[in-house]
Amino acid sequence: MIYIIGDSHVSVFCGTDLTEDGLMHIQPEFGTCYTLKLGQLREKVNKFEQRIPNFLAIKVGSHTAYNSFDKLPKIKQAIHEYEINKNDYIFLCFGQIDIQNHLIKNSLKNNISIDETIDICLDNYSETILNLKNNFPNFRFGVYAPPSTSIGCGNNPKITPKEAIKINIITINFNKKLKKLTEKLNILYKDISDKLILENGLTDNKFVIDDIHLSQEAMPLILKEFSDIT
Repeated sequence: MIYIIGDSHVSVFCGTDLTEDGLMHIQPEFGTCYTLKLGQLREKVNKFEQRIPNFLAIKVGSHTAYNSFDKLPKIKQAIHEYEINKNDYIFLCFGQIDIQNHLIKNSLKNNISIDETIDICLDNYSETILNLKNNFPNFRFGVYAPPSTSIGCGNNPKITPKEAIKINIITINFNKKLKKLTEKLNILYKDISDKLILENGLTDNKFVIDDIHLSQEAMPLILKEFSDIT
């Protein structure tokens, strides 16, 4: 089994775009909406979905790569409760929230370049990964890179096309640095971000269900990216 643990972008691995009542599906949050041992914690939550063989999506919250170290107790709880073992894969899924909401602001606030800001973020993310590797030395870890989902167009844009292109450039740069980090840490790396972007620098609308999350249209690309371990 391939477990994808992280923010709401794990939801594409559920295999459905919509809930039973026709709303956008986001996987319920482990440790807040449900746990395997304690049952459902919140009364009204989205149904947990697992419709794609070999993949199981665990959303631990709308957390950043930068602060992911603070979320280790919940990540480890999920690993234990799902009885993940050395025959499985664990891919962390963090970074899109950093890219869309924090990197530019932090760069301006700290008067440093975007490159330096990305490096600081990934230094923190690496501590999360190293902690998990040290605590589960026989497990197979990887990261699923943030997708380029800031489309900046469509029916209800939150950002302009010009801003979307800028964020997509940052996404590609972030992921190049993330790939180098995974090579240094000797873990797996999976990334489809560059395959989502059109020649004009915007993300192709057909791959997104809203201005942030990927739809099942992106699943063929994801399955191809993971085909060497499925």
